[in-house]
Amino acid sequence: FGPYEDRIVLRQGGTDVNGPHQGGWVDTPSGEHWFMHFQDRGPYGRVVHLQPMAWNGGWPVMGADGEPVPGGPMPVPGGTPSTPATSDDFSGPELGLQWSWQANPDPSWWELRAGTLRLACVPGPDDLRERPSVLGQRLPGDPCTVTTTLTIEGEGRAGLAVVGDTYACVTLESTPDGTFLVCGDAEPVPVKAGEPMTVGARIGEGALVTFLADTGDGLREAGEPFQATQGRWVGAVIGLFAAGAGGAGQAIFDAFTVDIER
Repeated sequence: FGPYEDRIVLRQGGTDVNGPHQGGWVDTPSGEHWFMHFQDRGPYGRVVHLQPMAWNGGWPVMGADGEPVPGGPMPVPGGTPSTPATSDDFSGPELGLQWSWQANPDPSWWELRAGTLRLACVPGPDDLRERPSVLGQRLPGDPCTVTTTLTIEGEGRAGLAVVGDTYACVTLESTPDGTFLVCGDAEPVPVKAGEPMTVGARIGEGALVTFLADTGDGLREAGEPFQATQGRWVGAVIGLFAAGAGGAGQAIFDAFTVDIER
């Protein structure tokens, strides 16, 4: 029933950490206090920050006098910094923890075999935002280049996509009339049927995406640049997909490689 007092104990101030948003207070066995919170970074999703925290007059003081700090010592000395997994050579018995489907997965959609990921060209919506069988992971927070090599057996289409509230993709499409590389509104490029093709994406500052494809003369830009956008409450994903009307085709992906620029 009160009376109550309120105070802002963490604000963006002069930093580039927008928000800050909800988080949690953590105290360590040694008596230190820390605050974890997230920063909404649009297509990059919600990035977690760790702030030092102290108590002053019964109020928590976070960061540097109430503003987020850009860095600091690790709370537990001797720990090993780590980053989330990105690249995957598909040699494990299961998909890596960095991967997630857009809806509850069906085991018939995929198989790991001999260091490859095999996606069935299953029916479904043409709009990749509505297709359950898109396998994706969050965009790295730094500029990077992503590549993979795929082969299509039978009829269908498969490729590499960036999906948020909007989406774009570079696609290899196998049809009765031939096999084509398709990217956005660019004219489809005929390619040899049944042969592997390397496709990729260069994700620059601000999550501006340039798709890549190797049609025989090395990786070249394909289509027009695409500005990635956030999804609903989450960041954009870069993912793999396969689609087809009859479901008989299959896309075979070799290693998925993410080269991050530091």
